[in-house]
Amino acid sequence: MAQNINISDSILLSICIPTYNRAKYLSICLECIFSQIDINDRVEVIVSDNCSSDETIKVIDQYKNHPCLKVIRQVKNVGPMRNGAELVSNYAKGKFCWYVGDDDYIMLGAISNILNLIAQNPQTEFFYVDIENHEIDKNKVSLAETFLYIKSKDKVSRLEYIFLEKFENVLSPKYSDLFLGEMMACIFKRELWLNESISPYLDLEYLSTLETSYLHCVVFANQFMGCNAIYVSTPVIFVDNRAREWSAKASYILVEHLYTLLFLYKKNGLSDKLFRICAMHYMKLTLPVVFKFLVSPGNIYRNKISFYRYFKFLLLNPTLFIQTILTRVFIKIFRFIS
Repeated sequence: MAQNINISDSILLSICIPTYNRAKYLSICLECIFSQIDINDRVEVIVSDNCSSDETIKVIDQYKNHPCLKVIRQVKNVGPMRNGAELVSNYAKGKFCWYVGDDDYIMLGAISNILNLIAQNPQTEFFYVDIENHEIDKNKVSLAETFLYIKSKDKVSRLEYIFLEKFENVLSPKYSDLFLGEMMACIFKRELWLNESISPYLDLEYLSTLETSYLHCVVFANQFMGCNAIYVSTPVIFVDNRAREWSAKASYILVEHLYTLLFLYKKNGLSDKLFRICAMHYMKLTLPVVFKFLVSPGNIYRNKISFYRYFKFLLLNPTLFIQTILTRVFIKIFRFIS
């Protein structure tokens, strides 16, 4: 059930946050956001709670009087796909949307700079921002201390960015490690997203297909190719790696679904040159993973890997395969001697 809030009709940015039983992480996420926006900003924050049983409602209610907040409270658990994917289609009002995980924290000072960047570049349909991955528990930073830890870092005072001729250029490994799989780094024009029908995927098993693992990338591949894009090299998102329930499946997702995604981009117009660059990067990411699967017969996701398809891909691209192996060897030698 949606909580109706009076928000300006001229919303520029919708920050969409699906959540489920992650109250402690969500608390940090929302504190980072609401400490840097007010009623005069052209932004809305939409939180979709998938019928959590922890203190999620209590965390959200701390901001219930904030004019920029919109809350969707599911009356039952509708699954991660429906809880998240429908935020843009059914609830967001902004010209642009920004999916942020409940364990992804927007750097302080970043939102005002992002709003200015969008406003100053009206012809741009897609923005991709840099992220920083942190395993701050290894630095002995507790959850309770996380916001203070983030606050102690320098505020984002300005954004360094470059214009890219086409959206697909963002797929280069020098910008995105997972071909835009990093959803929290993508800010996109809502109008183009709405051109895609996502309803066929909403009730499928989560992480079982490309669409249920990287739905946003499927939409991007089908609707954003050829559009204007900007890459922001300034780190904007602080990623907390403590809360990754799906990490056990990460290797399987990497091998199976990233492959399918790469060929979807190619089908929709990715140039041969950039495809080769991305394919080599895919090999670099997955070769160690596939080897681990082969020597670990007890891995529960081993039987889900299409090994025939994978090795056929390597055999059909021998030059890229050899280049990938040599690159990895040279990197290891360089690290050893240095």
